[in-house]
Amino acid sequence: MHGHLSNSILQGKVLAYPIIAIDFSLANLTFDAESCLHSTKTDKRNDYRDIIKLICKSYKGVLNVPIFGFAAKTTKPSPYPADFFPLSMQLKNPFISNVEPHLDDVYSECLKKIELATPIKLARFFDFIKSLS
Repeated sequence: MHGHLSNSILQGKVLAYPIIAIDFSLANLTFDAESCLHSTKTDKRNDYRDIIKLICKSYKGVLNVPIFGFAAKTTKPSPYPADFFPLSMQLKNPFISNVEPHLDDVYSECLKKIELATPIKLARFFDFIKSLS
């Protein structure tokens, strides 16, 4: 894949694909009315959901989008948050179909399974992304 990308750049083409990372840390809790920026209620504002839709709409030619989360406990007994995890909850397949209703479903299901946490450690995620090139 690396050679393919290099050839595209040499020919004056740059291929860009989105990789989305969502903050699931305790920093998303707000102090007004004990709410959370990751609201699962449809009548509540959810900027994360809106941004995911906007990014994916911008890349509508991309069929599947890798979406990751970070700084959340992904299993109830875990004493530590995951540095990063795929929203699909499938380590071998972090890609999610770039179709709006499906994106909402995956995001909502993920919210039901995780627990917001701290600390936030992004170094391993950045290393992972760099290893893809």
